[in-house]
Amino acid sequence: MKVAGSGTDDVGTFTIDGIYSSKTHRIGLTKTYQRGTGNPSENLGHRVIIQLTWNAQNNQFKGK
Repeated sequence: MKVAGSGTDDVGTFTIDGIYSSKTHRIGLTKTYQRGTGNPSENLGHRVIIQLTWNAQNNQFKGK
């Protein structure tokens, strides 16, 4: 299942694209910052890879 979204944080404006697997209960996301938004010393227009796994004990995703 594809996952997508967008938002703004302390670094800048970003989009998120990724995939969720109901079989493995994992999410893999790529967060891409839009250069020229937010904090100019932190926002380099870069990408961040986020990997999340479902933690059934806490009923929430845990990430790296």
